[in-house]
Amino acid sequence: MKGYLFSILIASMLTASGITSALGNSDCDEPMPELFERVSPSVVSISALTLDPFKISNRVSIAVGSGFIINQEGLVLTNCHVVFGR
Repeated sequence: MKGYLFSILIASMLTASGITSALGNSDCDEPMPELFERVSPSVVSISALTLDPFKISNRVSIAVGSGFIINQEGLVLTNCHVVFGR
């Protein structure tokens, strides 16, 4: 399941960044270093700390992961396990 979600994340990232049109076009001549430089600023690190007031022990949960910015307003797309810790 994690591999499937990762594949969706990568496909979404490529679509959001406009790379899919370049991948489908055999005339694409952008070298990998330049491609990386162009899209890497959209990758973000996510960390969250939650406190469950109804638990006596193990009240604190930490979620970490990554995502990427998909629009001008700063909306971030990430995997479900980052948000829900599963």
